[in-house]
Amino acid sequence: EDDAAAGPEKEEVEKRVQLLQESTQSEIDERALSSLWSLSASKAMEVLQRVEELVEAQGGACRNLSSMLQSVCRKMERKMIADAKAKAAEGEAGDDAARKHKQDDGKEEYWTVKRIERIAEQCFETWYEADRWRLKLSMSGSDLASCDVAMERFCAWL
Repeated sequence: EDDAAAGPEKEEVEKRVQLLQESTQSEIDERALSSLWSLSASKAMEVLQRVEELVEAQGGACRNLSSMLQSVCRKMERKMIADAKAKAAEGEAGDDAARKHKQDDGKEEYWTVKRIERIAEQCFETWYEADRWRLKLSMSGSDLASCDVAMERFCAWL
């Protein structure tokens, strides 16, 4: 993917950062910006979209925008590492696994059980708060919702 520090993509990211700072009346510190710039332009835009969603969920206010941005950047980095590992594992599975996932008409099946499980695990966030467990299901940025077959299989997985 393209480096965030180059060309028109960088300008778009910079504009979005500026708008986010203006809308929240907060400054993003150098450390948070460094985390953001370590990502590709497309991933940086995804991170900023997620931060905007979080700010909006808090009523448009944010006490520590830098902390929020760094947290989302770290999650994106972990997701990218997990995706890379999953992709490598899929590649190692070889032709035998690919043959198993062929549909009757000869097309390769994209929404395999393994893929659904991997994406579903990324959508879930659980934590213990006070005296109970909390569950957050966030499908933003996931392509599950874009396909009926995927959503059917995801619901069955639940």
